Amino acid sequence: MVQKEKASKPNHMINLYNNIQKHNSSCFFPPELMSAVREAATADACTSPTSDKDNDLGMAYENTVAKVAEFMLKRVSQPMAEKKKEKKMTSEETYTISLLGLYDTLVWGFNSPFLWRIQEQEIRSLYEANISENHCEIAVGTGLFLSSRGVSNHSTKMTLIDLNANSLNSCEDRIQRSHSPDTEAVTDISMIVADITIAPEEESVLTPLKGKFHSVAANFLFHCLRGSNLNDKFNAFQNCASLVDPEDGVFFGSTILGREIMKDSKNAGKTTLHVMEKFNDWGVFGNIGDTYEDLERILRGMFRDVELKRVGYCGVWRASRPRKQNIT
Repeated sequence: MVQKEKASKPNHMINLYNNIQKHNSSCFFPPELMSAVREAATADACTSPTSDKDNDLGMAYENTVAKVAEFMLKRVSQPMAEKKKEKKMTSEETYTISLLGLYDTLVWGFNSPFLWRIQEQEIRSLYEANISENHCEIAVGTGLFLSSRGVSNHSTKMTLIDLNANSLNSCEDRIQRSHSPDTEAVTDISMIVADITIAPEEESVLTPLKGKFHSVAANFLFHCLRGSNLNDKFNAFQNCASLVDPEDGVFFGSTILGREIMKDSKNAGKTTLHVMEKFNDWGVFGNIGDTYEDLERILRGMFRDVELKRVGYCGVWRASRPRKQNIT
């Protein structure tokens, strides 16, 4: 069953301010910028929803989002430019220790809810509903969702797979610190440096893991991989699917679909398009050609049971019962 949800802009600038403030513990966004956002949010909150100024508020909202995005791009552009001088950067190279400290602020404080139009709680619920006692996480990021109390306390065994050792170490530490004193900590966390894009038939560190996990997650992975479209990322999908237990395993995740943003450019807005294009130019993203239709076709080709929906400009899925060719 495929559920479709049209992308829509947040209704009030107060949401913009509250969400950034929630994730701004690193003080990435300076006080003067936060003050400007707060002033705009206050003006929005004090205006009746039926006010004749609705159009002006819409423009003010767009301008405020653009101002935040401009600051964000300026702050992260220098290290990106330096890396790009040497070669076309890959997404995993961006996860330096310093950037990992800002990741949640950038991705879930601003980019995801206000550009890609997907909320943190949407993904948190996905994890809480699907994570198992024997879980594999591919492309771990900061471990934000794995360290959620409703998630980390449920898994007694986790395998973390990433190309970046900084991400693995940061994630493992965060998971262990998330446990309350009255619960058992995760006693078995394995960390594996591996390339999920290799040809599935090649012998690798992934080979002995095939079919071993009751849950496998790849959240915000595929839009970071290089390729003209999702079909070019087929190996990564196939490797993920091969790790899922064929009897009762589940594969879940989400990805930002760049082609859907471009097709809905009028509603997406100039700022969303600009940030996505800049990320693709830097090599952080590789999703200009990624479509919902390709995502659906690939998942259904690999799994017998697929639940897929649109949330903003993202595809969010839960898939089970992998087809046999994915686990041999």
